Parts: sequence; structure tokens; C-alpha cells
Amino acid sequence: MPDGITDSHVDYLHARGHSLKAVAPKIREYAKENPGCVVLLDSITRVGLGKMVEDTTANAFIDEMNSLNSWIALAHTPKADSTTQYGSMGYEAGEDIGIHLQGEQRGNSLGIKLEMVKVNDIKKAPAEYLTLGFGPNENDGLVSIQRASHGEYPGLALTGRDKLEHIKDLCLKRGKASVSQISDDTGIPRTTVGDYVKDEGIFYKHPKDGKEVFYSVKTSQYS
Repeated sequence: MPDGITDSHVDYLHARGHSLKAVAPKIREYAKENPGCVVLLDSITRVGLGKMVEDTTANAFIDEMNSLNSWIALAHTPKADSTTQYGSMGYEAGEDIGIHLQGEQRGNSLGIKLEMVKVNDIKKAPAEYLTLGFGPNENDGLVSIQRASHGEYPGLALTGRDKLEHIKDLCLKRGKASVSQISDDTGIPRTTVGDYVKDEGIFYKHPKDGKEVFYSVKTSQYS
């Protein structure tokens, strides 16, 4: 349990391998007994209502969650784009508040940025930054949660356009650079860098050099 938290007051329903529709009756029963509860689903990709890319699946999911109570659902992004949710646009259309989560690993700490990307009938709040602290050993869990500032995680604070420009500038400065080199020099998370350098219209992927793959900004030489 993180420092300062003695009781999370969170109840868990472990239903590995079961679809959302299968466990929904139990959740509705719990919600009736606890009318102020908020249902947290991890994650949308496991709901078992059909293909994620189909609008009928997204609509069925939104209807099912709305029948439970107030809810929060975790969603994954496509490998090629870390800014959007995987699947039908119906998921984002059915949400009242959309929050984009980004992370940056630093030793035993994980920096988190929570940014509102969609709101209905309310004003967007400023982005929230947190530091999750983990124990020094491999099997140690979460030991602390602290508020952080955007200055502590400059890579997370950059906008999408800023990140692209930083990555391009670094590649131009070095001539070519690997994902890890770009991430270390710019502070932009490795996964985010990896998403950007996949753009073949901007970056050239060099033949593998040992274990590293290097990228450079496209010029007439690599067109």
C-alpha cells in the first residue's frame, strides 16, 4: 500500500476470462447496494462484446457501462498512434470526459501525465503530473504517490508538434540516432519516440547496426 494510504476503500471483482456482459449483473447488484460507487473497468479490450473496430460493439459497450453506474474505463492506443484510442470512434463519442495518460520511466520512479482531451459541459482542467515510486527490488510494488510539476518531466510536457520537432532536431544534430538515444537526449518517452519515427514520410530507417536501429530525417539522399 502506498505511503499514507491505510485503506483504499476499493472493492475488486476478479473475473479473468469473463466478458463484461457476464459480470454486469453482479456489478449492477453491487451498485444498488452502494449508490455512490464508481465502476472502474480494466480494460475496454477485454469486454467481449465483438470486434473493437465496429460501431455496434462500441455502442453496446457504452450502453452496458451506462447501465451500471458512474464509470471509468481504461483503453489502449494503437501501436502506430499513442494519441488515440484503439477501435471505433464510438467509444470516444460515448464518453463524457476523455483523459490521455502518458508515462516516463526514471529508475524506480514513473512520471505520469493526465491530460483532459475531451469534456462535455465542463471546463478542461490543467494537466496533472504525478510521480509513482516503486521499491528498489524487482518484485517490489508501489510504495509512494506524489504530485509533480511539468518541469520535472519535460518530455511529457511537450505538445505533439513540439515532440516531433525535438526528435527531428536531435536526428539532424547527430546525423542519425536510435530510439534510446533520442529518448535520453530529449526526455521524450521511448514508446512515444518509437511512434514518431515510424512515419516514413519524415524519417529514414537505417539497416540494423548490431542491436540498434538508427533513424535520420529524410533528405533527397534517402527519398
